[in-house]
Order: sequence, then structure tokens, then C-alpha cells
Amino acid sequence: MSGGPKPAYTAGSKCERIWEEFRDRQGDRTQDVVLKLARRHAKLKLAELEALAGGLDYRSVGSALRYLEQAQMQDPQLRRFVRQAEKRLTNKEI
Repeated sequence: MSGGPKPAYTAGSKCERIWEEFRDRQGDRTQDVVLKLARRHAKLKLAELEALAGGLDYRSVGSALRYLEQAQMQDPQLRRFVRQAEKRLTNKEI
């Protein structure tokens, strides 16, 4: 049995499927968006995100989340992408 944190979502959940699809993406902000959505909607802590992020430590996860927030303020296309991803995850109008 692993001593690491347990995910706050259930196996096979929509959140888990989305996470597995995007967690290893690099070179764009997609992974950062998935980290943000996992933190917000699955209520995951930085240590839990670290365990799921495949090689990132909690400081890197925190930095990625802060960078994403700053980048969203300056990039309307990124803001739209985040809103669309959140809408898709929650199936609600934002």
C-alpha cells in the first residue's frame, strides 16, 4: 500500500479520466489548467497534485498555478480556454 496521499475523486470518475489524458502534456498550458481544475473541483491539495502530476514537486505545482493565474490576466485566449475546460468539466454555463 502506498504511503502517498489518496486522490479526492473516485476511480473512473470524469476528473480522473481528464487528468490521465492531460497530466503528461508539456510545452503548453494544458497541464497547468488541469492542475487548476483538479485543485478547484476535486479539492486536491498541492501534495496530492504532486503525487498525481508525475514528477512535479509541490513547489513546481504551486508555481505552475501562480503562473497560470498571471498568464490568464494577460491572455484572453487562455482565459477562454480555461473557462471552456471548466464548463466541459462541470457541464455548466460559466
